[in-house]
Amino acid sequence: MKLTEPLPYVALATSEELKDKNSWVNNEYEVPTKAYIEFFMALGEGTAAWALLEGALVTILHGATRPIHRGAISAGYNALATFRTKLDFVDATVRSTFADASLIEEWSTLFNKLTKKNKKRNAMAHGTVYYDHNAASLNRKYFVPATVSGDISDKRLYASDLKAIKNSFERLRAKCLEFSQEVWRQEALLSPKP
Repeated sequence: MKLTEPLPYVALATSEELKDKNSWVNNEYEVPTKAYIEFFMALGEGTAAWALLEGALVTILHGATRPIHRGAISAGYNALATFRTKLDFVDATVRSTFADASLIEEWSTLFNKLTKKNKKRNAMAHGTVYYDHNAASLNRKYFVPATVSGDISDKRLYASDLKAIKNSFERLRAKCLEFSQEVWRQEALLSPKP
């Protein structure tokens, strides 16, 4: 099959198509292995950074609840189906546990950032990976559109975008861990002294 015009959708090539020198993949469109590896490494690292960020959120939950068995509260957190539900659970717990206005204000800032970053996480986790055959001048890198309907040109996430998102997840994780330490200090201050 000779690719003469853009298809309404473009699938990733199968291993059989890559071996077939007459396939659309090998007919003027080679697979740039380095770009392919770079993209999927960035996607994997971004996904791992998000998982670590969610782990930091659990430390906030532990600090706010001080459970006797941390595994039980972690299991309950992880049983929740969506990140938004998990975030709302932690939000309600923090707000009902602490009365310190500055702590709640700091949490509100984190909550808003987590809500915003979740949109990027969803684009990475639920987007579809395509191979761009339409712009050879752009080195035909891979991207993840947040949606496949309508014009997706402004929704593409290239490897460089995924690396930047990963870095933003890591910075937010650090802020969550700092907040977690503050939560643990607050809890300790609220505990009666012997």
